Amino acid sequence: MSILYVAMTDLPAALACEMASHAPLPRLPLLERMLGCSQVQDAPLDWRRWVLSLAGLKGDAGDLPLGRLLGAAAGHALDPTATWCIATPVSLRSGLSSVHFDNQGPVALSPEARASLAARYSGASSASAHTLYSTPDTLLMRFNSRLDVQTHDPESLAGLSLGEALPAGQDRRLLQRVGTEIEMWLHAEPDFKAPRAVSSLWLWGSGNTDLYGKPHWPQLSLADPSLRAARAQYPGEQVAEGTIDRWSVNALLADGQPLPELESRWLTPIVAGLGQQWREVHLHVCGRVFRIKRARDRRWWRAARPWWEQLAEVAR
Repeated sequence: MSILYVAMTDLPAALACEMASHAPLPRLPLLERMLGCSQVQDAPLDWRRWVLSLAGLKGDAGDLPLGRLLGAAAGHALDPTATWCIATPVSLRSGLSSVHFDNQGPVALSPEARASLAARYSGASSASAHTLYSTPDTLLMRFNSRLDVQTHDPESLAGLSLGEALPAGQDRRLLQRVGTEIEMWLHAEPDFKAPRAVSSLWLWGSGNTDLYGKPHWPQLSLADPSLRAARAQYPGEQVAEGTIDRWSVNALLADGQPLPELESRWLTPIVAGLGQQWREVHLHVCGRVFRIKRARDRRWWRAARPWWEQLAEVAR
């Protein structure tokens, strides 16, 4: 038997608690029992940093060098005085008093749409301090200077206000200004076609320092471009102990599936495999890890509180 490590990347406990105070949310009985009988452990808030730590790799405080990893994977030369950011398309919604991220999370673009967007921006922008690139996996922005900023993964921002997600650090205003310029430019590009409205490009993953450690990778069952790039740059060795997976709630909802579908799609097979295929399951949610073992403990069968209340108690 092995260990299953799962990152549930976009289940916002604080937002769910706020929503539950206004309208009923669907209960998730299996998830609630799993959370109720688990051991809670500290973990990095960033789920990719957690996955990298499982693989024996660490990064300095602040942003991980995800943009740099993807830039290197795409064949770009990495100038140590430059900063690479991931430029993720997002959809913003204006409310009465604030601007919010769309509840469905980032906007997925085809490679052709990404290439078209980068080409249009290059043709329209007069800026010489930054450049937008299209790669097989994503959009990247290269700044000609080394930036001191701390950013947020847009997948964790669904439904939140723009003010709750602004970058920090000495150069945060530069990143905000470029984001605003992109938003204004996109507003003037009515011919750009996308499955959902693209309001701006969210700049993140701006770390400038290399990862370090002795890599020993568990099996990766998730298709994340930046982690794939990290494994290519820091190959190390493959270890048999452990499999890493990722569940995206936003992707589930974007497919038109109701939230309770996550139980039958993900949790039911996991519980069935405990004690047979999996010795234990480690579930990373909201900056904590819930360690779940075989369902022998009587706590497994006791009534559990709503999942959003349990997560809000431990969320960071």
